[in-house]
Amino acid sequence: MLVLQYFSNETENYWKFGGRCIAKNNAGFDLFDKFVDMDFERIKEMLQLNMNTLTLLSYCFGKEMAKKGDGTIINVGSTASFQPLPHMSAYSASKAFVVSFSEALHKEMKPYGVNVLCVCPGTTKTAFLKEVGLEKDNDKRLISKIAHMVAMKPEDVARIVWEAYQKNKSFSIPGKLNNIQYSLLGLKIPTESFI
Repeated sequence: MLVLQYFSNETENYWKFGGRCIAKNNAGFDLFDKFVDMDFERIKEMLQLNMNTLTLLSYCFGKEMAKKGDGTIINVGSTASFQPLPHMSAYSASKAFVVSFSEALHKEMKPYGVNVLCVCPGTTKTAFLKEVGLEKDNDKRLISKIAHMVAMKPEDVARIVWEAYQKNKSFSIPGKLNNIQYSLLGLKIPTESFI
């Protein structure tokens, strides 16, 4: 597999210089509308990127990390993964996949000395909001206003992810408000592998 060979070469070069390999799967996008009103080709593209590409990259990097006995895979889920969301049904389901996959992969990779960290940020002040039609000046949707009110700064999310990485955690929800949401929904605390 050409992709695996590429990653094998890149990670080998990285380890030669004494670095620790970190693979961060952060790519993803959302579609915000009624499911049946969306373009199905766009839905397929979103699912491809949010799940299949993340899985492929986790496989490619994970295989090399397991050989070396070191490394961290950071998969970015979302607070949307914690419950089914109307108008975001395929997106929230794709992010639920990321959480479940990462939890299982963490257990599989642990004996190899490889950590898998799943991060579930909430709304973050990035171009993501505009891409799903939730521009700040969009006063037609209450959700737009709420999203911009609660959105975290990207640098704050990154700092929390970095701290979780340094502590070798396997699960992180950046932000107090997001953690409260998680608790109020009565969600189970992930299995013992998730700290």
